[in-house]
Amino acid sequence: MLYGILGALAGLAGLAAALLVLMRAREAGIAMQRALGQINDEASQLRTSFQAAQLNQAQWSEQFHKEMTGVRDQLLYETRTRIAELHRTVEETTQIVVRKHLEVLSLDTRLAQHGGEEKLLRYAEAIAILRPLVPYPRWTTDADLNNPDFSYQLRRWLWQYFHDRKGEAPIIVAWHGGTRLRLQLGNDESAQIYVAGCVEPNEFAFLDRLLQPGMTFVDAGANDGIYSVFAAKRVGPEGTVWAFEPSRREQERLRCNLELNGLNARVFPMALADVHGQAEFTVSDAEHQGQSTLGAFAHDGVQVQGKEMVEVRRLDDLVREHALTRIDVLKLDVEGAELRVLRGAAGAIERCRPYILIEVSEESLQHQVASAEELLDFLRNQQYRIHGFDRVTGLPFPAAPGVYSDNMIGVPEERPLPEAAVSPWPVLA
Repeated sequence: MLYGILGALAGLAGLAAALLVLMRAREAGIAMQRALGQINDEASQLRTSFQAAQLNQAQWSEQFHKEMTGVRDQLLYETRTRIAELHRTVEETTQIVVRKHLEVLSLDTRLAQHGGEEKLLRYAEAIAILRPLVPYPRWTTDADLNNPDFSYQLRRWLWQYFHDRKGEAPIIVAWHGGTRLRLQLGNDESAQIYVAGCVEPNEFAFLDRLLQPGMTFVDAGANDGIYSVFAAKRVGPEGTVWAFEPSRREQERLRCNLELNGLNARVFPMALADVHGQAEFTVSDAEHQGQSTLGAFAHDGVQVQGKEMVEVRRLDDLVREHALTRIDVLKLDVEGAELRVLRGAAGAIERCRPYILIEVSEESLQHQVASAEELLDFLRNQQYRIHGFDRVTGLPFPAAPGVYSDNMIGVPEERPLPEAAVSPWPVLA
């Protein structure tokens, strides 16, 4: 019996040992499962981190490529611009050397001291020039003020003499088509026409080839009439010229120039815009007579001479009231109000489909809550194509979107420019 009890006890001990082994095995399995779980978690995190690193690398690579492309394009643009500037500098320097630039202009000042200003003005008239009606490549405002040719410097000295005195200094000079202009020596306009013998030469060469007898020309912002006189002569007595000028000072000079040439043009003493009413018009000082505006001056140094209340009309209303049946060319130079004028002339533009010669000055337009892009978009929406004046040739050319020049042309899509209008050769009578 003792052996039986001992055997039972041995069996129980074996069972207990087996149970202990199983328990330890179970604990080891649980620990292993935990370890595997941690490994799986770490592997998952590693996979996630690796995927994120790959994504970041792709994004970084894309961003790096964009930045490097931008740097390359900027460097190319700056290089092209610098090369163009160097080319112009070399070209202009060569022209100056060939023309034998005079370092010091020697003038007989006794002419001004003892001859009297009246005699000096007659002397100024005697040496005035008029540039032919051909395009002027690379023309810019004041292009010839520093021309080293002696005759240019002599006219510049006379212009400066009267500019510094800030008084009335009227002279009469030859203008295109056998006409004449009465100018005031010392202001911005005479700095171009008198010293250089031209102003906006590419525009006038274009108009010379475009305007024909019997046409109708509307001049918005006529100033003292350099365009109105030219157009009235070109369209002849059977044609029509409407000249709009709100400033009383310029109205007087406009009428004087028309009378001087015996030309027939209708002067409207008012401003064109997109409303009918009255508005305050800011008149610029005499030196900058072309800067008067319904808005604010776009250029530094322009002084206010005074303010006038002026009549403002829509061109559509005036066309209807006067039964005007055609407009062939509409010229706009209204110091930032160009978009307002076009909006007030939308009906006439739709019916008459004129060519539109227009100033595009971002600074001036912004002073009247507009922009160059809005202005040109308006014309595009009226089915017009936009042309500029090529800097190299001075001739009209189709302008790409976003490309602006100081003066541009709206051309009806259905009526391209005539071949003569893009030719460098002047029209022969």
